[in-house]
Amino acid sequence: MVAGRTPWAAALPDAALCLSALYTTCHLFKDHRAAALGLSLLGLSAGVSAVPVSSLALESVREELQWAGAALSPALVSFDFLWLSEDRLTAHVVLACAALLAVLRDCCSQEGLVLLSRCLALCSLSCSLTVSLFTGSVAGILAGIALSSPALVAPTGPCGSPLNWLLRGSTVVGCLSTKRALTAYLLDLKQGLRVM
Repeated sequence: MVAGRTPWAAALPDAALCLSALYTTCHLFKDHRAAALGLSLLGLSAGVSAVPVSSLALESVREELQWAGAALSPALVSFDFLWLSEDRLTAHVVLACAALLAVLRDCCSQEGLVLLSRCLALCSLSCSLTVSLFTGSVAGILAGIALSSPALVAPTGPCGSPLNWLLRGSTVVGCLSTKRALTAYLLDLKQGLRVM
């Protein structure tokens, strides 16, 4: 913990991320289940991180959830962007890579896991950016960058560090932008079908 910071101040970014991710999950669940799953992982990991734990078993569960939220949520969100753009093959490839990374997590060294997680985050970011640029969705661009940035940045250090606050804050913005981007994209598609 950073000297001079109270435990609640260090847990504040995690609590904000938990609330925003779960709020977004509730709104996206009906039409965007993959993104809802990714954001619920992110919200659960942030919620568990906000609560102080004393046992090593709970600390291990916390680390697993944090990794799953950071590594898998951008891939699941980009899956929904790709699915809506009707690029089903790429959507399935991103989903398969995320599942493969989750399965191989215990087989990889720490350096290998960091490298593979960053590759998946970069792939997810490029897919989200491509779809968002073609559709002109500024919220989608912001969501892709904000959700992928924690996996692309070096380890964040102590819980209350300014870098941790910044990354958690950007992820909160990413969650809310994801809701706006996916909802607007689906609405545009539905209106386009009515016009035809």
